[in-house]
Amino acid sequence: MTGHPPLPHEHSHDHSHEHAHEHVAHDLSLDRDDPRNRPVVIIGLGADARAAAEIVALYDRVVYGFITAEQPSEALELNHVPVLGRLSDGPYRQLLEREQVDYVIAEPLATDRIRLMTELFQLTGRHPLTVVHPSAVVSASADLAAGVLVHAGCVIGANVRIERLTTLGPGCIVEADAELGAAVTLQLGVRLGQKVVVEDEAFVGAGANVVSGVRLERGAQVGPGSLVLKSVKAGTAVFGAPAAPVANPSEAR
Repeated sequence: MTGHPPLPHEHSHDHSHEHAHEHVAHDLSLDRDDPRNRPVVIIGLGADARAAAEIVALYDRVVYGFITAEQPSEALELNHVPVLGRLSDGPYRQLLEREQVDYVIAEPLATDRIRLMTELFQLTGRHPLTVVHPSAVVSASADLAAGVLVHAGCVIGANVRIERLTTLGPGCIVEADAELGAAVTLQLGVRLGQKVVVEDEAFVGAGANVVSGVRLERGAQVGPGSLVLKSVKAGTAVFGAPAAPVANPSEAR
């Protein structure tokens, strides 16, 4: 494993072919003349957005500012980075369309991340950046797609596959041969055992532990601190140790 993965510019595999996966390159150098080193805008204003801005800056990329997806913000700046306005405002869409800036999608809701990536790819023909904190440990055989956000202290094991727009909170551990679908959310300190499969838009709360071989189907929700010993059906919310279905999905958030 390498302790300092790079900041990949676009997805590391071809999504037009289900199994056409390539390895993430682990070249630490940044070519100052490379057009990929253009300034970066962060779409979102929450904790993930602020963390993404800090990670991007650690790679000597200029953070141009934050852009809100929908509602205008009263904040003028966050962590000394300016809040520029809404994505729908003409100047910021033009910056993206003219390839003057790259972008990171850091919205908390999976549905918003998917919608934004679809909209912005149609506008720009470019994928969002994949952002990996330098303290994360990522296997050379792991495969991260476009728009993945990996926070500080994560460990990603051998042959792990992570699809587009998935977020791994600080300190997550994903063991060998696990597969994470699109727009999955893992909160702080989640642990996934070997060969765990997490399907699209699933949510796993802080400190949850999913044992090896379990499958979380599309949209499943796991409450914080839960111990998941059995597979979870699509759209089902579970909570507890051992985890069991709950009637109110908010209990799993």
